[in-house]
Amino acid sequence: MTKPNQGYAFRYGPAAARMERILALLSKPHTRQELAEATHIGVRGVQSYITALMAEKPRRIHVHDWRPNSPGSPTAVYLLGDKRDKKKPRARTAAERSRRRRADADVAIDHILRQRLGRTKPRRDPLTAAMFGPASCQDQTQAAQLC
Repeated sequence: MTKPNQGYAFRYGPAAARMERILALLSKPHTRQELAEATHIGVRGVQSYITALMAEKPRRIHVHDWRPNSPGSPTAVYLLGDKRDKKKPRARTAAERSRRRRADADVAIDHILRQRLGRTKPRRDPLTAAMFGPASCQDQTQAAQLC
């Protein structure tokens, strides 16, 4: 499933040092993004190293797991070893995505309505207003047209 090595040689100079750093980090599971942050290389650069490592025979790394990604397809998690890649989970159908989006929208609408209910001001008791005066401009306009 990976692209064939396009002739990049990561065996000399700074590239070899980066490759060793990536291999050292891959003793524990990491995604491309995590590797890029740890090695201070861009995500596309890390992908080039990963492609080269997966193209070697025997392979030096494999896809250990898949993590869900919020906007789209899952992200691969890599680990050292010449093992079979874990199968990529199937994509959600349009109906599943719509169902989830609607459920999220319902929760958001409920939250907004609860916030609005919390902001509503209670009406002032008429007896209290008569004894202590109106509390707001609206009460004053109703009582004496002062505002």
